[in-house]
Amino acid sequence: MLPKKLEDVTCYKCGTKGHYANRCPKGHLAFLSQSKSNTPRATRQLNYYINAICVLFGIETCGLKG
Repeated sequence: MLPKKLEDVTCYKCGTKGHYANRCPKGHLAFLSQSKSNTPRATRQLNYYINAICVLFGIETCGLKG
C-alpha cells in the first residue's frame, strides 16, 4: 500500500486536511473544534480524553453516553 499524499489526509483531531493527527498544529484538544462532533468517532475520541482527565483527577465515573 502506498502512503497517502498530505493533501489527501484528513486529521481526525481537528478535521482539516493536510496533516496527520499526531502532527496536528492545533494541539491535543483540537477535536473540540470539530464541526462534526456528533459522529461516533468524535464521540469515542471525546470519551477517551474525558476519561483520561477523570483518571488524572481521581474521578471514578465520567464520560459521555453513546
